[in-house]
Amino acid sequence: MINAGGDVTLAGSQVKGKGKGVELDAENLNIESLQDKSRYHGKQMNASGSVTVGYGFAAGGGFNKSKINADHASVNEQAGIYAGDEGYDINVNKHTDLKGALITSTQKAEADGKNHFSTGSITHSDIENHSNYSGSSFGVSGSVSANFKTPFGENSVAQSTKQATDKDGNLLYTDKNGNTTVNSKGVDGQENTKKLAEGKESLQFSYGMGYGKDSDSQSSTTKSGINTQNIIIKDEAEQLKRTGKTVQEEIAAIKTDITTESAPSQSGKLENRFNKDDVQKELDFQREVTEKFGPNVAEAGSLLANKFGEEAKAKRNEAAIALEEAEKAKA
Repeated sequence: MINAGGDVTLAGSQVKGKGKGVELDAENLNIESLQDKSRYHGKQMNASGSVTVGYGFAAGGGFNKSKINADHASVNEQAGIYAGDEGYDINVNKHTDLKGALITSTQKAEADGKNHFSTGSITHSDIENHSNYSGSSFGVSGSVSANFKTPFGENSVAQSTKQATDKDGNLLYTDKNGNTTVNSKGVDGQENTKKLAEGKESLQFSYGMGYGKDSDSQSSTTKSGINTQNIIIKDEAEQLKRTGKTVQEEIAAIKTDITTESAPSQSGKLENRFNKDDVQKELDFQREVTEKFGPNVAEAGSLLANKFGEEAKAKRNEAAIALEEAEKAKA
């Protein structure tokens, strides 16, 4: 038995009665569930460049940036009084206030009429929980290359893969005897070697834009309640003053079917699914795929879909959105 003789406050804690009933006498009773909270705000930027000289010249560079935001606030353990089969007998002389809190027992205790709750007046409120994150990433890359004689000699690696053409635009090849031809195969059926362009004709440009997006959102409510039919509110005038409700209306509003057995699964607890490293990897993957395969949306979409598999349909939708954003950025 808890005979406080004054105010009783339970902030983020629980009173449990197993073999014995819970008896409590107090002047005022305040029970409040507390939320675990965490936030994350992150930005990341990277730039890179390279220059290669061989039989010709090649230069390339890239830039990407990403941002991630996360916000989590959830009750992990619902505060309250949790009685066993012997129920509870609670008497509050003045006022009771429940914030996302429970006064409950096993179903058996309520069925056996072992629960009683009496207070002068009562107020109650629920707690809204949320857990969400979002991230986005954008990247751009480009390169230019050309083939021409350098001090490193003609035997160095060619920097441009652009194939030479004749004045009519026909692709040129080199046969096994070193002769230039427009035929891709020799008379013996052997493949001829592609002849690479030189000078300004060999200039080759490439660029890509990529976009990544990832998010998750959850919400729930931690509800206040008392699980017994045996509720007495003694001060009708005070009750009306505090809530604008009659005693009967307030009793109907506070009554809950949540029991000691079912409370853990109905507390509204949310799992914090945010992991900044995993989200960053996901953003990088989507950005790199859309940057590389942007011109071939179908190929990129297939790669992303295969990566996600049946794990999450929402992920495939995000991949599709990322592809669409990348295409818009290029337009």
